[in-house]
Amino acid sequence: MSNDGGAVWTLIKDIYGQLGCSMAICQDIPGVVLFGGKSTYGRMFRSTDYGDNWSTVLAPDVRYSNDIEVDPFNSAHILECSFTPSSLITSFSESFDHGENWVESDYSLIPGKANDILFSSIVEGRLICATSTGIYVSDDGMNFDHVLECETLQLEADPDRPFEMYAACANDGVYRSFDSGSTWEQMSDLYPEPVRVECIEIVNNNWLYAGTHLYGTFRYALEPLGLTEYETSTSVASPISILTSPALNTVTIVVNPLEYSRTLSVFDLSGRMVHTEPITVSEAVQYIQITDLAPGVYFTGLTNQQTYNRFVLLGH
Repeated sequence: MSNDGGAVWTLIKDIYGQLGCSMAICQDIPGVVLFGGKSTYGRMFRSTDYGDNWSTVLAPDVRYSNDIEVDPFNSAHILECSFTPSSLITSFSESFDHGENWVESDYSLIPGKANDILFSSIVEGRLICATSTGIYVSDDGMNFDHVLECETLQLEADPDRPFEMYAACANDGVYRSFDSGSTWEQMSDLYPEPVRVECIEIVNNNWLYAGTHLYGTFRYALEPLGLTEYETSTSVASPISILTSPALNTVTIVVNPLEYSRTLSVFDLSGRMVHTEPITVSEAVQYIQITDLAPGVYFTGLTNQQTYNRFVLLGH
């Protein structure tokens, strides 16, 4: 454990010789940490005091726990993915009480070794899975679409751009998605060919770092905060543009074209609607007063439209 941003580390406890592969922290309950992997004493352990003491919450079996993910829409819901070495099949267990009790999940089995899982913070219920056979996406846990067919080791979502995701795809490099994991494209301009990308990390919301085998680390400059338009896979032009970002109490937008009255909706990074306001189309430039929201990054769009724009709200 580190208390200084990673400069100094302290061994908090040797967890029964556990081969560690996964970890999760319950942000809304101080002290709760989950640790998964493989040992003769259990597949997953839980601590309520930041790692000083641990209890077994998943008994040992033939599976390896490879990742633990907290649902951004329900922090009590936690999903664990595991795989069986003999069959290389990904299976799931889930908890609905912050990891205290676990049940075998109704999520469908996936062929291939599980490497990483990620919940979308925009599309409620959407799960993206990285496996040895590629990336799978499901919105209901029962039906998975195989959206990318290449070995995938890690998934990473941009905290400032919740629609935007990145995948470390081993010998195929880095892939990027602009629609919460539905479709992916290769980032061929990130590194010289050929390299094997084994890990990725977004740093300070501005840089994407890619760690490779034998070729060191590469970084890619992400688009800075400000005037940015996000489109879904339908690629429909955005009917609004944001003129003030960062903003204080007033967000200035331009509505184009002026067709008919609509409602402007504002969403936070978890996808929750936090503000609505009618739009008067007689004026192209609109001044939206927002005084009830905390500082942060938000997305806004018009009702029944499929595009969203990001803006940054500063302190009032």
